[in-house]
Amino acid sequence: FINQFYQKYLTAYALILSQPLTHIKDMMTPHKLSALIKLNPLTSASCAIKRRFTSPKLRDFLLFQSYYMGYPTSQISQLYATIPACTQALGLTHIKGGMGAYVKALQKAFIDCKGQLYCNAPIERILTDHDKAYGILTTSGQMKKADIVISNADYHFTITKLLNRSARLHKPLLSFQMTCSVFMLRLTLSISLPVLSTHNI
Repeated sequence: FINQFYQKYLTAYALILSQPLTHIKDMMTPHKLSALIKLNPLTSASCAIKRRFTSPKLRDFLLFQSYYMGYPTSQISQLYATIPACTQALGLTHIKGGMGAYVKALQKAFIDCKGQLYCNAPIERILTDHDKAYGILTTSGQMKKADIVISNADYHFTITKLLNRSARLHKPLLSFQMTCSVFMLRLTLSISLPVLSTHNI
């Protein structure tokens, strides 16, 4: 399993992930079409794992990382199931000092950019006026105004707890299937934007 799925990842990386695909013709080469057939991306991750393993615990273990894509594993490509194979083949990279060091580095970068950091200040709600956020109110009653408000809480909590409770916002939640809180935006650009770096909002 590890060897087979790691090879799938290497093929996908060489022919798709590392290549510019700005036009449909970029995918229509005989070599890439042949590779796509072998990769079989339309098979779901859960289906690919269930074909190979009968143990429910082992299935869950191998599909665990796929859940972070934000979709049920029955609805995402088996290519996402290559993640555990890659970690076994290549190992995992850990940050020196752990996640605490990463948070401290983010804090330093934020403060260096003249940002003000408030700790131990739980948010009561996001203040809005005509569907536009203009600030926040803390549980201690302190109000902070802002040009832009970004909520790092998950969508459901933000809508039901932090924003004004309007029927217009709540009604769609009834039909949503909740999964891991992941937002992925895949963009294909035909131009270079050197001013942007990774993880720009």
